[in-house]
Amino acid sequence: MAWQVIVLVLAPFLAGMAVFVVPQAKETAFKMYLVFAGAFLFSITISHLLPEAYNNSLPNLETGAWILLGFFLQLMLESFSGGIEHGHLPTEKPQGHSHGPHYHGITLLLALSLHALLDGTVLAHPEQHHGHDHNANSLFIGIVLHKLPAAFALMSLLRSRYTRAKSILFLTIFTAASPLGWLLGTYFFSWSQAPQGLIAVCFALLSGSFFHISTTIFYESTMGPSLGMKRWLVALLGASIALLLEWLV
Repeated sequence: MAWQVIVLVLAPFLAGMAVFVVPQAKETAFKMYLVFAGAFLFSITISHLLPEAYNNSLPNLETGAWILLGFFLQLMLESFSGGIEHGHLPTEKPQGHSHGPHYHGITLLLALSLHALLDGTVLAHPEQHHGHDHNANSLFIGIVLHKLPAAFALMSLLRSRYTRAKSILFLTIFTAASPLGWLLGTYFFSWSQAPQGLIAVCFALLSGSFFHISTTIFYESTMGPSLGMKRWLVALLGASIALLLEWLV
């Protein structure tokens, strides 16, 4: 677990800091990466998260309701985050905001951190809850892939609004949210009196959230510069690698 926590912190932090080296991502290359990560995430949602969510004592209808709630909760969070979860890059410096840029920065950070906290929570699920014989390595990889463009997009926005020191502070808080969720989840799920259905609820919420993020990424890849057949090939590659990892690990 120790090396995974380090990767979960370091990978998105370095992706965010890359803004100072490569201030502007090449749109086509960035979209290609998003298509790959989105397809990987969608595949993991279908093959890992959903079986975990339904592998519990909750009625199927209740599980489905939690999945829908996760979908709409993500939709609500994006009204504050501006879609940074699926790699929305700022196209221009912000204009006047009725609440001021400081308010916007805090709400943005809270929305992203809440989602990242939930990401980390599902990584803490105990072995006895698995519906299949493997660990959560494929899910871990999917979450890391998903956080890289989010960190880059977040830092692209922050550096246009705040000082470098404050931007790095916000980035650090964001990158710490998933490991914190992992640690809290590990502690809570190991507690003997923890509600058994809570693990399933976390998986269902994240399933709905990832459904929204991954499908939005693929839909938005059809806008702007045409990616043509490459988009389909990259998507199939991402989905296939995710399934292969599910089978191997």
